[in-house]
Amino acid sequence: MTRPGVSMWNKVFRDELGTVASDNEIVAKHPRDTAPRCGTQREVVEGMQPAKAHSAAAQLPEVPIPVLLIEDDPDIGALLRRWLDKSGFLVTLADDVPRAMELVRDGDFAMVITDVELPSGSGLNVAHVSKKVAPKRPVLLITADNDPDLPILALRHKVDDFLRKPLDRVRVVQTLLEMQRNIEVPEPPSSPRLVARKTVVAIGAHPDDVEIGVGGILAEHAAQGDEIILVAMSPGAQGGHATVRALEAEAAAERLGAELIVGDCSDTDFVESEAIRFLEGVIKEHAPDIVYTHTKNDTHQDHRCVHSATMVAARGVAEVFAYQSPSTTTDFKPTRFVDISERMSEKLTLLAAYGSQDHRPYMQKQAVEAAAQYWGRFADYTSVEPLEVMRSR
Repeated sequence: MTRPGVSMWNKVFRDELGTVASDNEIVAKHPRDTAPRCGTQREVVEGMQPAKAHSAAAQLPEVPIPVLLIEDDPDIGALLRRWLDKSGFLVTLADDVPRAMELVRDGDFAMVITDVELPSGSGLNVAHVSKKVAPKRPVLLITADNDPDLPILALRHKVDDFLRKPLDRVRVVQTLLEMQRNIEVPEPPSSPRLVARKTVVAIGAHPDDVEIGVGGILAEHAAQGDEIILVAMSPGAQGGHATVRALEAEAAAERLGAELIVGDCSDTDFVESEAIRFLEGVIKEHAPDIVYTHTKNDTHQDHRCVHSATMVAARGVAEVFAYQSPSTTTDFKPTRFVDISERMSEKLTLLAAYGSQDHRPYMQKQAVEAAAQYWGRFADYTSVEPLEVMRSR
């Protein structure tokens, strides 16, 4: 039996009252949803795949396609679900970010549709995690936000297509059918799932801070294929030439295969509110699974400021750990001890990138190895990097 194409959709979709819905029916429940619909993302940012119109002969899928829909408005969610269920899609609905994150990590979905503005976070973060778990799984972003920068953020998060509210029924279904042409339906849940890469953000006040504190741990993340972002809040002008130190940080990041972000905080004179705003931007863009930062138990004022700012900016991150630095006090009380015996040589290679700092005693090979051996006695390892657990869900 031939399934109905686009020309027959007005016989398939019905509204809340049971009357036949016209082909140009839209979803616009709130004042913010009444803005004119913009073009697809390719029309805004070159490189994104646009929603393409199907011919009247386009066929609905023979096998139901499992789709995860993230929408906090219950009426819009129900209507979208009804549209898609009747078009050959099997819809699972989530209405908040925590549930959506759980489903994109553990669920067998062929596609993800997410709103941007959600009560407990951003749909962009959901898209980011979905792409880490299943890089080939299409993600459709829907939003009433007219922010001109939003398509750029969507592109960075590898979103496949982008539709603005109000939503046209035909447009939504056609977009998903176009996506379906380029994917395969996932195997049943008994099949092995993809292993998700993690996104790691390591935050330091100055260049070399994170390499000193968690260089071995970061080398292990790199070996596991995780995405690593190094953040130096300041170029560190008080400890050397700012340009030289920034170049050294770049060299260390390259050796690690990491992205480097250097802020412009004033060395030794950080302003916590500015640090919070800066880090909130980093966290929003990269949606990390793990964050490493300074301990609050430190005599350096910049280190303490970065710790406080991180705890605010990373309040939604599942795992946050604090590391030791040369200025850490005896109040530093680690409870997690990570074996870096097999990564010590890589840590030393990272530190060697900081030639302008090699006169400092704590940068010497013997000092680095001795510190790791000292903490190793607490965990029966040869070499350890110690961490205070700030949050681990």
